Amino acid sequence: MVAAANSFLTNHRRVPCFAHILNLIVDAGLGQEALMPLIAKVKGIVTFFKHSVQATDDLKREQMAQGKKEGDVLVLIQSVSTRWNSTCDMIERFTKLASHVAKILLTRPGAPNMIPGTDLNTLREIITILAPFKEATNDITGESYPTAPLVIPLCNLILKKLEQQELTVTSPTATTFLFKLLDDGRRRFFDLEKNVCLARATLLDPRFKKMHFTQPTILAAHINSLSKLINDEHTQNRQRQPSTPDVSAERVQPEQGIIDHNQNESIWSGRQVLISSSQGSSVASGSMMPPELKQYLDQPCQDTMKSNPLEFWLNCKEFTPVLAKIALRSLLAQGSSVSSERVASTVNLVVPNNRSRLSGDHIGQRVFLSSLPKQYW
Repeated sequence: MVAAANSFLTNHRRVPCFAHILNLIVDAGLGQEALMPLIAKVKGIVTFFKHSVQATDDLKREQMAQGKKEGDVLVLIQSVSTRWNSTCDMIERFTKLASHVAKILLTRPGAPNMIPGTDLNTLREIITILAPFKEATNDITGESYPTAPLVIPLCNLILKKLEQQELTVTSPTATTFLFKLLDDGRRRFFDLEKNVCLARATLLDPRFKKMHFTQPTILAAHINSLSKLINDEHTQNRQRQPSTPDVSAERVQPEQGIIDHNQNESIWSGRQVLISSSQGSSVASGSMMPPELKQYLDQPCQDTMKSNPLEFWLNCKEFTPVLAKIALRSLLAQGSSVSSERVASTVNLVVPNNRSRLSGDHIGQRVFLSSLPKQYW
């Protein structure tokens, strides 16, 4: 399928599912020989609680004895191979409830042994290492905002986060895990910056522009390609390039962009430093670069991730119709295939096997009705 897509679209135009790439990197790291026995121990304890109603009830009582309400009581999460981030969720919940779990295991005959304290510290470091991947997966699988512009910035920021953690990780197992993620991340992320669709979407997102590109020659090639596209569009429309008044970020009121994260812990927390460091740089004005593109790239990036790039270009459409048209078309590309997979899952849910006489029109109606938000019912 990949070869067919590359043959049809030419190289670096097929947009891979970034969520699947992240999942492959994490799965490869968790599949290391040094880490698998530790995860198997956690999974064994979680399985014991899932099979024992009494142990689960004891876990709830222990939490309620410390003042938690019944609706706030936590349970252990089981890892499922087909569910993304489930291993990370299992480890995170296990470490959070470790003190209660250890107490209950001592009172239960036939229960597995509790994990020692050194292994718990290793698990906590693994959770910290996996946090950027979990956040990136949540961001790239959204449906209410453009996701293609997020791919290249997320690649850059994930690697930076992992490199920063090299100084803080102490466990040998966690260190090996970290280096495995770094190696696989650099290998799998390297070609994404060459992708025409992803690069164009990132360049035309006022939150990112050229800030997250790490390969200057590839960035220059993308800018030249975009310049040629704009000039060809002007020629085709037989109109002169319009004069461009200021289209800075302040023109657009911030709308909902992506999830608003805790800025101290978020993968996006380093954006302000990158914005400040990139403000002094300007794009070299080539003979073929349209003035509207140069002016747009020379302006500072929007400093909030909550702003909406589609709203930005809709507001600028009156002043730069050609650039806005290309930007809106580029931003609508999807960075992952999760949205289409959700539709397929919805079809399987609303069209069971015993409803074989449903027509295609009826199936479409049921899928549409199931997609409506609750406030419309």
